[in-house]
Amino acid sequence: MHHFENSTSSFCQGAGVITKQNRAGLKRLHVQMKVIAMNRSDNPTWEGDPDSKHRIIIADDHPAIRAMLTMGLISHEFTVVGQASNGIETLRLAHSCAPSLILLDLDMPLMEGLSTLRQLQKAHPQLPVVVYSMLNARIYSYRCLRLGARGFISKGDDFSLILNAVRQVLQGQMLFPSHPMLAPSEDLSDSEIVALRCLVRGGDLDSIASALMISSAHAAQLNQRLNTKLGMSTKELIRFGKSLTLS
Repeated sequence: MHHFENSTSSFCQGAGVITKQNRAGLKRLHVQMKVIAMNRSDNPTWEGDPDSKHRIIIADDHPAIRAMLTMGLISHEFTVVGQASNGIETLRLAHSCAPSLILLDLDMPLMEGLSTLRQLQKAHPQLPVVVYSMLNARIYSYRCLRLGARGFISKGDDFSLILNAVRQVLQGQMLFPSHPMLAPSEDLSDSEIVALRCLVRGGDLDSIASALMISSAHAAQLNQRLNTKLGMSTKELIRFGKSLTLS
């Protein structure tokens, strides 16, 4: 397994909102994509070569990020066979598009990334997934590895590292940060981590239910389990979540 050093900058967004924390990384990616576009202006094809053996699905709720990643990947002879804005679309495209790899954001509406990754592993256990996120790698990277991802990279990284990760994973390798996971979050399940992240962002039980695709009653049980397991009130849970930089 290959390791790399990764920043732990936080990412806090609502659906379709780009905040100050990830704006710098997005601007850097935009500049790199403009350079690629100028260098490849003779190639008007957007999706890439339909005969390419490297077929990529990009799952991210921001259209601008999907567009820039698509431009960058096709300029390096990959084919983008699908773009998804949420977890449900990602699962549908994985079934219908026969991808070679999925580039998956964790922070999406209508089934967030960890739940999507779990479902992908069940339905397509041999399909490589590279997680591409601004969420804290020290919290989330091991969880993604445990759920079957082959790599974890930051949205703050240069496109060259993203490209390198895609290539290495397609060659059968794995790429994850070298940071150890932060304790005491090790005691929390993936669903509990997502629920806590929703609370940190000011969300309610409905937001937890939407992120995990569960009922409001189940979300209430999950919230109560967090209170009991950590021995904290909801206000204390939010302070605890902020101290871990969950979002």
